[in-house]
Amino acid sequence: MPIINIQSLPLDLENPSPRLDLISQDFASALAIDEQHLSIGWQYFSSGCYRAKSLGGRTQGPTQPIQVQLLVPDFTPPERRQLMLTTLAMCISKHAGLPLNQIFIYLQTVASGEVFDDGKLATW
Repeated sequence: MPIINIQSLPLDLENPSPRLDLISQDFASALAIDEQHLSIGWQYFSSGCYRAKSLGGRTQGPTQPIQVQLLVPDFTPPERRQLMLTTLAMCISKHAGLPLNQIFIYLQTVASGEVFDDGKLATW
């Protein structure tokens, strides 16, 4: 499981797919996670549909942070969660060309029985 959802205004490059591949590979490798257990997506806000720090725009500027959700199982130890947060920030920074202070990541945990996957409730 981790599930990573990235949202931002459009970046200079129209297709985020190559970035996703590199972010996924680096994140999985750094944390010794089988990449088959990792999901990642990048969605763009429509022009004029995102404001941060009292600023809007049509494309991702140097002042608006991108928003990243990291979803992990609740049994993930606190030290591992912190490592995942910092590793993810470094991977996004490296492959999207964004400074660390422009990346906002929040972590959410999910408990056993609160996920529907593979046709059934997932329990651990």
